[in-house]
Amino acid sequence: MKRDLLNLCSRFKGYAITSLAIPLFDRSIFGGWIYGSFTLLHCTKRLLRTGRRISQSLQLRVVVLASPATHTTSRHTEPASNPDHLAVLCGRAGYMGRRVAHSLAELAMPSLAETQAKDSIGLPRFEEQRCGAMVNHVRKNRLLESEPPDCTGCGIVIAGGGKYLSWSWVLCRRLRELGCELPIQVWHIGEKEMPVWAAKSFAEMGVETVNVLNVLKKHMVRQMSGWVLKNYAVTHSPWRHVMFIDADCFPVVKPETIFQLCEGKTLFFNDVKPCHPSRWGYTYCGLSPDVEWETGQFIVDKVEGWMGLRWTGWLNEHTDCWFNMLHGDKGTFELGFRMSGVPIEMGDTPKWGGFGIAHSYKGVAVFEHCMATKRGEWPMEPWLKNLFKEWDAVSLGKQK
Repeated sequence: MKRDLLNLCSRFKGYAITSLAIPLFDRSIFGGWIYGSFTLLHCTKRLLRTGRRISQSLQLRVVVLASPATHTTSRHTEPASNPDHLAVLCGRAGYMGRRVAHSLAELAMPSLAETQAKDSIGLPRFEEQRCGAMVNHVRKNRLLESEPPDCTGCGIVIAGGGKYLSWSWVLCRRLRELGCELPIQVWHIGEKEMPVWAAKSFAEMGVETVNVLNVLKKHMVRQMSGWVLKNYAVTHSPWRHVMFIDADCFPVVKPETIFQLCEGKTLFFNDVKPCHPSRWGYTYCGLSPDVEWETGQFIVDKVEGWMGLRWTGWLNEHTDCWFNMLHGDKGTFELGFRMSGVPIEMGDTPKWGGFGIAHSYKGVAVFEHCMATKRGEWPMEPWLKNLFKEWDAVSLGKQK
């Protein structure tokens, strides 16, 4: 049994588990049979978890084999999640190897959310070295192509809840002060991020709150987080022309004026300076790095820019890979829309204003992204202080 387990560990190249397995049998001798049994159970669980990660990379019928020069692809005729096939991969480790192989096959089966996620294309988890091949595979076979939704009108989407709840409320209050009459949606993840009293306060301003967990029941994705929520909320909002605004970003003029300046086009903005964590993400997508985008604010025509949203959504499906090379959603939005080839308008050269980044378009000041103010690095403007005082009064009164 010792030889079989060590053989199986070496086959998996699970060095961390092998280092645990070696002292396992020594401790079982000196520490007693009970202690050794519990240690064996712990190591077996660790082995199963590691094996699941390995088997997940093999479970699809289509496995992309990346070549640095050609990025060629090939197909397996047999799914790797077959227990007998997996047992061969594990090596002939005897009875325990076959038992572990069958357990790995069961653990490798996709979850209900993964099997029903029609928007999820690609491996559940793929290594960084395979990114280029996966991108070429999806592009060549047009796996993301679909018809845009039937939608009309203009609206504003805000991703804010939890620690950004106060900023979302202040932003909505500011929009109404500017005379904005457009419909507004504030998206959040779960009821904890949006208490009932807060949702009622938003409703008094004519703002709809959307719990993404309810939308996920119909449109499932592999994972959901704050950065991933941005593209997802825009994609599933009911309007054709969507203005997305971070909770700490404030329009300088009425949003209706910004929509008129755009003339129905998709509008993004650059960051104040290039700050690429890695250039490999661009290389894998066949792009060259440029000045990074700043996605605290943008406008999308969902019909003309539908494939940009689709590509961005697919990249966000695999944040455990792409976010290691990019700075969150700002990178996936840039890659997604640039790869899709949809027509894009870019804002004027941004300026650092102490509070954050000041954006303009066609010479007109349009947004102030107050990230430095949010972080406490810059004092609040008087109008912003007054709005937060209103929020404090509302929140304290509602919570009582």
